[in-house]
Amino acid sequence: MLFGPTYGYSNRGPKKMAQQADVVPNELKEVGVDENFGGQVDLATPFVNEEGREVVLSQFFDGRRPIILSFVYYNCPNLCGLYLDGLVDALRKVDLNVGKEFDIVVISVDPNETPKMAMDKKNHYVTSYNRPESRKGWHFLTGSQESIAKIANQVGFKYKWDEGIKQWIHASAGMVLTPKGKISFYHYDIAFDPKTIRLSLIDASAERIGKLIDHALLF
Repeated sequence: MLFGPTYGYSNRGPKKMAQQADVVPNELKEVGVDENFGGQVDLATPFVNEEGREVVLSQFFDGRRPIILSFVYYNCPNLCGLYLDGLVDALRKVDLNVGKEFDIVVISVDPNETPKMAMDKKNHYVTSYNRPESRKGWHFLTGSQESIAKIANQVGFKYKWDEGIKQWIHASAGMVLTPKGKISFYHYDIAFDPKTIRLSLIDASAERIGKLIDHALLF
């Protein structure tokens, strides 16, 4: 579900957040990101990949390459597509390659979505990225509510189902994980600076952990 930037907020101290809390709708107050720099993701967590095969997250961590982790849902009518489009647009301008210097892992927050839906999204974004050799580095996953919630909680990604509009409400955010699965950096918004993405990947590849930065969460 996409809400306009009026409903964003930033980590600029308690006073600033208190001022901005008044403009956050009730349905968004349980949604957002609690940054957990240096937190460890459980790499033994099981999922299903786009080919319908059971996998665990450790299969995507080779000890050398960082991971950009994103939470979306494949049937999302707006924000998820805008987020992934913006990410891929920035990655096309980065001189590091998916599948070579880093991988992409996308997890659906909807436990009812299917591997076919994941495969359709993978095909679309591999084509959009326009580096065919990168295909092995894109991983679009589905899983149980337990697995989804576990990883979301570990990275601080908060989302919820809105029964009234029949959509998942969530923030636009991605996390850069180190080759050992630690949280190194958070990216926000639907448009990304290629230089920032590149530097965050380089830092993560060296197991360096980022720090709290000013950011806007766009819903």
